[in-house]
Amino acid sequence: GLSSLALGAHSGPEATSLSVRLPMPFKTRAAWSLHNLGAVPVNVELALEVDGRPLAGEWGTLHAQVHDTARPAGGAHPLAVARGRGRLVGVCMMMHGGAAKLRGMRGHPMNFLEGDELGTIDGERVIAGTGTEDYFNGAFYFEEGPTADAFAQIWGIVPDDPERPRTARVTACRWHVLGDSIDFRQSLDLRMEVGPGDPSVLERYRSVAFLYR
Repeated sequence: GLSSLALGAHSGPEATSLSVRLPMPFKTRAAWSLHNLGAVPVNVELALEVDGRPLAGEWGTLHAQVHDTARPAGGAHPLAVARGRGRLVGVCMMMHGGAAKLRGMRGHPMNFLEGDELGTIDGERVIAGTGTEDYFNGAFYFEEGPTADAFAQIWGIVPDDPERPRTARVTACRWHVLGDSIDFRQSLDLRMEVGPGDPSVLERYRSVAFLYR
């Protein structure tokens, strides 16, 4: 399976098991819900274990923030936007885009991965990335195929989408855990550029960010 420190996955002959290894402290109550957005029914068995000891922690409770950016919108896709004090520990993202039309670009279906992560923390721009696949600990448009390490995992790579020629798809997670967490005291604004300044490469970006608030 494609597992990392925070997210585990294992596919067997009869079932696929998924596990989230992020602490989920709560003060008085907690609610779990699963939503199947696909057209095919899915059978789910949930194994949930609760430790009753107080665990508020310095950074509060875990929150999930979802963002969806679809064509024709472009420019940059928000990954995590928050005010107040908190800690970002991970981002999972589904990206669907296409070839750029700018001069000098080679017209590769994965040109949308030329976008950089841009982060403003407490009002100051402190994160300026070098490429979308770099943020997810990959390189060269993920040409080596699916992979995973302690801090990132990449899968669902379709380098040339048969349903929409000249476009591609990929899903990836990046985990800011251990010494890689992103802490903020007043505000956080983390976005992913869509392509090399060419919003036309966007088909759809969907992401979920995990923050302690």
